[in-house]
Amino acid sequence: MQQSFSALPKLFIQTFAKLILGHFCWFPVKRVVGSPLTVLVILLLAGLILVGLVFAGLFLAVGAGVIFINILILLIMLIVLFAIEGCIMNCIALKPFT
Repeated sequence: MQQSFSALPKLFIQTFAKLILGHFCWFPVKRVVGSPLTVLVILLLAGLILVGLVFAGLFLAVGAGVIFINILILLIMLIVLFAIEGCIMNCIALKPFT
């Protein structure tokens, strides 16, 4: 029982990583951009989403009095995320195809 319990976090992390990679790998980033740096940036964005969700869960766990703060943090996170994604998409669109 102890071994299966200690394997649960690892399994959870692996499953989340597969979901994130499966979500982002449908877009042929390496073929369009040809830079592993862009792939790294997209993976960092996925990590930003996960960190934001963890913090949102922590705020909700504290109590219902901080729901306003939680919503504010989520809105700021979404604005930053869309700004970064817009920059990435502009870089992809402006890159000349060779």
